[in-house]
Amino acid sequence: MNKIVLTKDQQNRIQQLELEVLIEFDKICRRHNLKYTLAGGTLLGAVRHDGFIPWDDDVDVTMLRKDYEKFTQVYYQELNDRLFFQSKDTDPQYQYPFSKVRIKDTIFKETFLAKYNINHGVYIDVFPIDNVYDDENKRVEQINRFRHQRRIMMGKYLDPAARSGNKRILAYLTKVCFFLG
Repeated sequence: MNKIVLTKDQQNRIQQLELEVLIEFDKICRRHNLKYTLAGGTLLGAVRHDGFIPWDDDVDVTMLRKDYEKFTQVYYQELNDRLFFQSKDTDPQYQYPFSKVRIKDTIFKETFLAKYNINHGVYIDVFPIDNVYDDENKRVEQINRFRHQRRIMMGKYLDPAARSGNKRILAYLTKVCFFLG
């Protein structure tokens, strides 16, 4: 989620554009029999609000690694001219370990990526999921471990100067944890 304050009309417009990207993403996945699931606030919004959480400004989807890899191979044939598949391979200054599908002719800068010379269009996030256990207890443990590792890893992208008070201190500590491993 971005920390930019949006008007209700701006929020609605961004959500509408994100829905258009998600619909196109879904069409590609159906054509190639690729499975994905909504995640995070996107899933919560779909279930609880029959759409978006009113204040949510992004769409998150997850794919098992094999489907994600196949998507990265077919996207360039499938995405319409208006969309751009963003990854470290397609946008060298892009910083995240997951990809995005963006609308080329829009601008919606994320706080942590604003300083990079990359495509900043309205987007959906596409997260690969690796090695999911069948056993529920192992899966819960794996999810908790993943969340912890993600917090540490994302510390690389935190900008403590963009925060104040306790959040600034936490951002500095997170960055230190990232560098210590």
